[in-house]
Amino acid sequence: EAWINSYGDWGPQRTYRFLNNWNTTILLATRSNHDCKLITNGEGTKHIAWYISSYAVKQQQHSCNTSALLAKTIAYHRRDEAHNSDIQILNKQLLQRCANALSREQEFSASEVVLYLMG
Repeated sequence: EAWINSYGDWGPQRTYRFLNNWNTTILLATRSNHDCKLITNGEGTKHIAWYISSYAVKQQQHSCNTSALLAKTIAYHRRDEAHNSDIQILNKQLLQRCANALSREQEFSASEVVLYLMG
């Protein structure tokens, strides 16, 4: 059941004792880990504003496993396309697979996403 203490700290009712507070709609829409918390004012608001601001302007992380990721993609491509002899189709599919593999693993900051979307 939901609770509140004399300091104004609040907590929602938990459906499962050892899981974070989560929202079914958000979980199904984003398919991501999340934790629901009511932020009204004070210290909590300051901390969440700092976290969101820091996250929005973070720099892209360096990919230290790019070569391993590409090697795995090329090995899969060779196995999967062994029957195909059309070199143009093979090359196009290899480029698409490599681009998809790299974009799936790459982290983007919010400012980079806006830059890419807006041109």
